[in-house]
Amino acid sequence: MLCLLGLSACETARYYSQAVRGHSRIIFNQRPIDEWLKDEQLEAAQKQKLQLVQAALKYAEQELGLPSNGSYTKYVDTGRDYVVWNVIATPQYSISPLQQCFLVAGCVSYRGFYALDDAKAYADKLKQAGNDVYVGGVSAYSTLGWFADPLLNTMLRHHDDSLVSTLFHELAHQQVYLKGDTAFSESFATAVEEMGLQAWLQQKGQASQWQDYYKRQQAVAGVVAMILRHRTELGIAYKKAQGDATRLAAVKRKAFAALKSDYATLQANGGGTKGFDRWFASNINNASLVSFADYNTWVKAFIQLREDSASWADFYAQVEQLSKLNKGEREQALSALKKAVGNE
Repeated sequence: MLCLLGLSACETARYYSQAVRGHSRIIFNQRPIDEWLKDEQLEAAQKQKLQLVQAALKYAEQELGLPSNGSYTKYVDTGRDYVVWNVIATPQYSISPLQQCFLVAGCVSYRGFYALDDAKAYADKLKQAGNDVYVGGVSAYSTLGWFADPLLNTMLRHHDDSLVSTLFHELAHQQVYLKGDTAFSESFATAVEEMGLQAWLQQKGQASQWQDYYKRQQAVAGVVAMILRHRTELGIAYKKAQGDATRLAAVKRKAFAALKSDYATLQANGGGTKGFDRWFASNINNASLVSFADYNTWVKAFIQLREDSASWADFYAQVEQLSKLNKGEREQALSALKKAVGNE
């Protein structure tokens, strides 16, 4: 594990200070959605989104058995496009991110800033040290049930279906979250998101919208799988070329050219998405690849487990039991469920 060294105590203190100020500002400015809906200056489109959120939260509690703890019942208009900006860095010829270590949260692959200028300034320092750097805006973050997370204006930009599915996904994390096993936690939340949204749309008589949503999600998953494949191949190539600067530079150029070429082929065949079109048009590098992960490993297994369960409560209880197994036993149980799907 690579660790970022050399940060002065003052620099670290400033980072923690901006994080506390940024989150506190959001909490201080949040207001109950009911109050916002009484505001005569609220735009009709924004009002519709807030009412949609209220309906989705009610459905999540009553029909899906998800937590009702005040999360997303208050709204904050941050006045900007993103709530935080994450800075990710890797060595020039590596796909392994520099780890950012914190007293409470432990080590993660990014450092988040509430001000874009702060994020850019930190990114510039990392670039000057010879690293590949990526700065990406984030529309929402979760405290995983430690606090009642507010609804943010940055979340309302999503399509209605995506907004509802995001709420279901984040509430699922508050239901069951296994620290240290991202594939398990994200696959569970994604499964709840998909099953919940499908049931939600069917109840509203909008079953055709589920197919549109699912098609969009599959398109995204296909691109992510392609990126992950290239990232793995690049990591292997870097290791083989270690110690040869000329060869490393050539490996890097060739790998990113191949990645862009494969996406262009996908586009020509009707694949890709607008979001990925913009991403591939940017100056992508090692750090750009870090945030991608396979969040769908066990989705089918969790869907099968729900079908085998008597109720949502029973399903969550079984998921909780899986989370208590050691990793090997847990993956063996999930593999059996996933295999059962294939035999249907």
